[in-house]
Amino acid sequence: MNLPADRDGVRFPVGGERINLISVMIIFALLPIAALAGGLAIAPLAAIGGGIGLLTASRPPLTHLPAWSVTLTVFMIWALITSFWSPYVDPDPIDNPFILTLGIILYVAFYRAVIRAGRQAPRVMRHLLLAMTLFLSGLVIVDLATGFGLSFFFDPPRPGEDLTRKVGDAFQNTGHGVTLLALWLAPAMAIAISFGKKGWALAGLMAVLTVVAARLVGAAVGEIAVAAIILVAGFTYIWPRFSLKALTALGVALILFAPLIGIVAGHLSPEQKLALPFSWAHRVEMWDFVSQQIKNAPIFGHGFDAARTFTETFDSRGFTDIPIISLHPHNAGLHIWLETGVIGAILASAFVYILGRRAIDYSKGSRLVAAAIGGYMVASTLLINVAYGIWQDWWWASLILCAATLLFVPRDVKSRA
Repeated sequence: MNLPADRDGVRFPVGGERINLISVMIIFALLPIAALAGGLAIAPLAAIGGGIGLLTASRPPLTHLPAWSVTLTVFMIWALITSFWSPYVDPDPIDNPFILTLGIILYVAFYRAVIRAGRQAPRVMRHLLLAMTLFLSGLVIVDLATGFGLSFFFDPPRPGEDLTRKVGDAFQNTGHGVTLLALWLAPAMAIAISFGKKGWALAGLMAVLTVVAARLVGAAVGEIAVAAIILVAGFTYIWPRFSLKALTALGVALILFAPLIGIVAGHLSPEQKLALPFSWAHRVEMWDFVSQQIKNAPIFGHGFDAARTFTETFDSRGFTDIPIISLHPHNAGLHIWLETGVIGAILASAFVYILGRRAIDYSKGSRLVAAAIGGYMVASTLLINVAYGIWQDWWWASLILCAATLLFVPRDVKSRA
């Protein structure tokens, strides 16, 4: 599924394709603002875009579905089934697993809508992605440099509101913005590089701005992600097929053998834990605890969102009664094993494997495309295994949305030059 060369510029379609293109462009333009606000608006934006994409499609929406999307849907259906024995009771009238399952279907529909938009106006979509990257990095840096001047301008502290908590929320929101930057940095840099010498300078600028934003917000994982993206993208450019196979194998292994992470964490000595930053020491305690809980329900898991029900605490560095699990295990593999068991782990691994094979096939004949895919894969793998929960809808919407931008990367750079 290749995007056309953009020599002819913008070709504005008519009818449903025009509506789809305009809606995708509007949603993309709103993404930086949504990301700065914490990312929660990304999921409804992607769902709206998916709905419009379905309504404007020229062929039935259930035809020619990619195998990875079918596997992902099966995995989500199994996760939904596990909610029936989960000890967690959702206070909302419509449970989160139903919302997330429906949401992922719409996010996949938006993925296809984005591809259609890229076919109709490849040059516009490529430049829009570059503009989004620069704009979001600028928003995050300005917001942090001004003490959340942008965030508090649109959402000022109310009388009597806990200012410390509000500042903490603002830090978290800008951290999500850095996450989005890291996810679409690889395709954005690849597009910039395809423009020639000036494009290399632009690619470097985007990487530097992302690092600055991550440093200001205190998100070391963002800085690590940028370094990993550049390193892995370079390797993938030189050895495309081998690198993408290795990344796919790594993704599968991190799910299938995730309980081993907890076992290793459990064997760290108190002195070794003290040598770690507190956030990582907390993860070590968490991963050790989760691996022990997996043994109690290894086949079917404890059920969707069961991680929220564990109330065990620990003491560390003068602090007492620290919750061992903070909402989720901060590791995708352990989260999947804990709540959906080995069945969920096998289905999730199948999804990653099929997606990896699709990435390898798509990248054939273009080292630049392979490098962009490799950068995206390492960024998403890193972030999902140390930072976010597996059931966060804004995270799924972001992953699928950013994957779609990989198809904007030009395949034949030489002919463009």
